[in-house]
Amino acid sequence: MFTLFKKIEVDDTTTEVDEDGEIILKDGFYRERQLHGQYINGKDIFRMEYNPNVISKELVYFIESGLTKELFPVRHMSRMDIALDVFGRDLTYLVLDRPRVKSCRFMSPTGALENTYYGMRKSNVFIRIYNKGTERRQKFLNGKAYEDFSDDIYPLARKHWWRIEMQVRTRGINECFTHFEEMLEQMRFLIDENLENKDIDTIMNVFAVRDNPWLLGRMTKQRRYKYRKLLKEEFSDDPLKDKAKKLLHEETALFDYYFDLYPKTD
Repeated sequence: MFTLFKKIEVDDTTTEVDEDGEIILKDGFYRERQLHGQYINGKDIFRMEYNPNVISKELVYFIESGLTKELFPVRHMSRMDIALDVFGRDLTYLVLDRPRVKSCRFMSPTGALENTYYGMRKSNVFIRIYNKGTERRQKFLNGKAYEDFSDDIYPLARKHWWRIEMQVRTRGINECFTHFEEMLEQMRFLIDENLENKDIDTIMNVFAVRDNPWLLGRMTKQRRYKYRKLLKEEFSDDPLKDKAKKLLHEETALFDYYFDLYPKTD
């Protein structure tokens, strides 16, 4: 097993505080994982993990044209992560309507939502919606992460940065586009702005369940059906969904390149 890190140095060690009083620590240097490899099942299979979006073009070329093509003539893709980053918008009350799929919510010590999981980690499709800004700030304080945003993105990222991440495995990879679009259609935006013009019964129902999703399990089958129908009709429209679909299809050529480099599972 090996892991390749990149060390990013900072001239001075300083501590800063942002406009909200949160500490931004620059601790001399940061490290960012570039490539991870390990043998599994003895020494019959070698697994590589890397993100071509965050490492240098030179390293990507070395991995894909050197290591991959020269050393591993027989290869396939065992997992693909598709991530959608949303800057400047709070997605605390974005939920997915995925019936018969287990979901888990994880809160911070202050009571703020940090993670929502849909499915099991080892299943063909696993979805995670989480506060990426909080996660990266925690790593930032420990010298394990580094951010280099453009000037137009930086203030938005400092305010809110959420990530919607879908992990697809084995045969799920063959239908990754379908799975991602299905997830988009299942989005329900239970945000305060969408409640302003609703009747009081709708507002009370949404308030109760969005903060206490376990209440769904206490509902009768008929009432749960009516609640899900309400969310679909009243809280599913949002520009984010169309923008995400557009972005996904704009990257078709990139997906085709990696499907050719690492053939999908039959």
